[in-house]
Amino acid sequence: MAPIEPKDDAVLVETPSCKLAPPPQGSRGKWISAADGERTLSRCIDEEGVMRGFGLSLHK
Repeated sequence: MAPIEPKDDAVLVETPSCKLAPPPQGSRGKWISAADGERTLSRCIDEEGVMRGFGLSLHK
């Protein structure tokens, strides 16, 4: 049987109130969040300004 080798691709996790795509393992960045009363959006931005992950939480 061949071994399974996981990749560093993003995995999208989705529930009725939260969507999450974590940054790739080993990546570095800063989480920045903004809320408008109905939802909170968080983004992981690396040193080059590239979004590496995000999270969205609905407040309903």
